[in-house]
Amino acid sequence: MKPVMFFDFDDMLMETREASIDYIRFRYKVAFPEEAYLCGNSLWQILSELLPAGEKLEKDNFYLDWRDNFLTSIDRHQKAKPVAGAVEVVPALSAQFDLWVVTARQEASKPVVLELCRRFFGQHITGVHFVWRGGDESKSWVSVPKKDFIANFPGESVAFFDDNPGEIMETQGVVSAYLFDQTGIHASVQGINNRVKSWEEIGQLFL
Repeated sequence: MKPVMFFDFDDMLMETREASIDYIRFRYKVAFPEEAYLCGNSLWQILSELLPAGEKLEKDNFYLDWRDNFLTSIDRHQKAKPVAGAVEVVPALSAQFDLWVVTARQEASKPVVLELCRRFFGQHITGVHFVWRGGDESKSWVSVPKKDFIANFPGESVAFFDDNPGEIMETQGVVSAYLFDQTGIHASVQGINNRVKSWEEIGQLFL
């Protein structure tokens, strides 16, 4: 088995921000500001603040709708495209490393994630780990965080890349973790050991 590298999916491997915001605006009829969207785990909180007074949105209900009408819809992902440089660098990396996607998306979105990976990266992605599963009628969620999945992964783990500072700070104690920050929006965040701004830079570091 090759040494392993781990990559976040949304806005690390694939640009999904535009598709995500489009759905939020369509579904909830709010003027969702693009600059407010930093990562998927902030969506419910931001949306709740934008809804009219008196319209309460339960967190579980939001993520069930998100699963059923966005995450599992390939049509809703038509605007998704690879992050700049990924199409060129991923095949080169896969010659030396097994490449795993680790995503906070719900497991129900697996067909969509696998289709996008196949469409744009062929057979270069070895596997995908989904942090969340469940959320059925009982609203029972089960999670295996990225940090735990990586820490218990067999073999040699080389690096982890994510555009979420929180994920990096949680994980950099178990693997070399790199914050992917193309625009420098997280430049003021303290406690990040490693940062990269592009896929080209990842290639320069590991190829």
